[in-house]
Amino acid sequence: MEKSISVNIFRVVDDLCPFVQIDYMDKYAEEHTGLMILDSGSTVNVLSKHMVEQISELCKIHNETTEVLTVTNELIATDSVRFSFVFGGIQYCDKFCIYEDYQCEKVEDIPIIGILGNEFMQKHSLVIDYNEYTLHSSNATPENLNISECDFFFPMGIGLDYYGVPVLSIQKDGQDIVTLADSGSADNILSEKVISKYNIPCRIVCEESSVHGISGSIKAKDAQVTFNLLTSRMEEPELIPYEDHFMISPLSLSIANDSKYGKGNVEIPPIEGILGAPFMAKEGWILDFGAKIIYKPKISSIYTNAV
Repeated sequence: MEKSISVNIFRVVDDLCPFVQIDYMDKYAEEHTGLMILDSGSTVNVLSKHMVEQISELCKIHNETTEVLTVTNELIATDSVRFSFVFGGIQYCDKFCIYEDYQCEKVEDIPIIGILGNEFMQKHSLVIDYNEYTLHSSNATPENLNISECDFFFPMGIGLDYYGVPVLSIQKDGQDIVTLADSGSADNILSEKVISKYNIPCRIVCEESSVHGISGSIKAKDAQVTFNLLTSRMEEPELIPYEDHFMISPLSLSIANDSKYGKGNVEIPPIEGILGAPFMAKEGWILDFGAKIIYKPKISSIYTNAV
């Protein structure tokens, strides 16, 4: 069995996207350190283009492409490689997409070399813990986690089954707005179409701003939005009121599910909103990809029988 890990999430000013620091060797056996974004909103792992020069030809996967969704809701075909790296004392080797337009930036002189997607985190039962600000192995079970003692609780299963990503539900007048829980997004996002369609209370703060993504940026507006988020911590679902900063995009999100997700021919609604990393960090949420739940503990530890 894979041993349990717990490593600090690399923090950035304003609690933007969470990073994990990894070590790897290039094709010349030289050691390097890099940062990976922990991205719940991506199913796949992604490496920046400049990493190709450091990877052996034997690690490249030929005659296979993977589609990556961009900030403008376009699907781009990418090449793939096998990439080995270490964090938390464990060596991993997984498939990564090479995205041509992915820009390699730095945080405190450490390069951001790619993204770890939610399929990787599910496979290794990892937890993005904004309460303790760690990435650790899952230890939550129905026996030791008291759901009624959570300030927020929502299952991941439906989102992962039907969309390939964890989703939440913003409710307005009894209607569900399917919303992506996206640790890879530095912003909360709604489209102008959604604001108008559901008559969501929205106060524009700035008319000219931008939303940045894996393939560049799009123009948007800064706004304060009042909304209700569905929680399943009790026998009957509840609505929790929030007010937070959102980017209002002129483009419709309408993120549809990939054909490999979903069950049968069931028609499912598109994802129409995004709750990003700063919101989840402020709330102290825990995204557990082992137990497949999102929750917020009332106190620092709510495990009643944890060893």
